[in-house]
Amino acid sequence: MNLFKSRLKRSGFLLWSIIVGILWVVIIELELSSVSFNPILGILCWTILSVFTIIILIRRLQDIGYSKWYVLLLIFIIISFVPILWLVLFFIPTQTVNSSS
Repeated sequence: MNLFKSRLKRSGFLLWSIIVGILWVVIIELELSSVSFNPILGILCWTILSVFTIIILIRRLQDIGYSKWYVLLLIFIIISFVPILWLVLFFIPTQTVNSSS
């Protein structure tokens, strides 16, 4: 079965999006709340969920008639936004706080 060729209708897309969204929240909560969470397991979970999210997006885009290359464009935009945000936050001056007693 080729995961990229099958169709994903609106209801299926909504269902899978909710499931993957819940899994993302669970993984993030496990990483933040547990001191003993294994980092290798965390990287593995993030990788699996990222690939699964991309597969869902590709299937839905193909179902509505768009190219799967739009997912690559979306990933490129998200990855290129992070350094721009970092630079903006870097050059914002720090505010000093006056503590008057």
